[in-house]
Amino acid sequence: MASSTSTSKHNHNKALLGTNFFAGEVVQGLGPYLAIYLLSAYHWKPGGIGMALAAGSIATVIVQAPAGAIIDATTWKRAILAMCAVLIAAAASVIVLTKDPPWAIYSAQTAIGIACAFLAPAIAAVTLGLVGPKLFTSQTSANQAWNHAGNVFGAAWARRSRSTGSLKACSG
Repeated sequence: MASSTSTSKHNHNKALLGTNFFAGEVVQGLGPYLAIYLLSAYHWKPGGIGMALAAGSIATVIVQAPAGAIIDATTWKRAILAMCAVLIAAAASVIVLTKDPPWAIYSAQTAIGIACAFLAPAIAAVTLGLVGPKLFTSQTSANQAWNHAGNVFGAAWARRSRSTGSLKACSG
């Protein structure tokens, strides 16, 4: 029936849960932090911050349908997940390491938006491939729970980091 990577109702695939824990913060959580970062570090005006946030969202909307088709057509689903992680990390690094050129921020946000368009369909496809159709609903439910837990953890970590001053080096 199932391989050793599949799950039972109470024994979910830990690699998928971990992936979803960290993906949750990326997909849902970067925007508010970016807004505060651009405001505090570079003194951007609200319109510019809105444009930076919109760049990522617009890219996600444009790329979402082709991303799903690409995920369905490829056998390299895990590789695409890894490439998304690398692209998001590189783009986030550009945002932090640049000296405020708006084009770099907009480009990085666009890259993050493109990567995020691939994340949900890739995770769903890998989940189906690993656990099969019988356990897909159970694993997907657990994936979402861990995704939300990642959001909560990220918010708590950012709050703690900000209150202890460890983010002050990033904000000028």
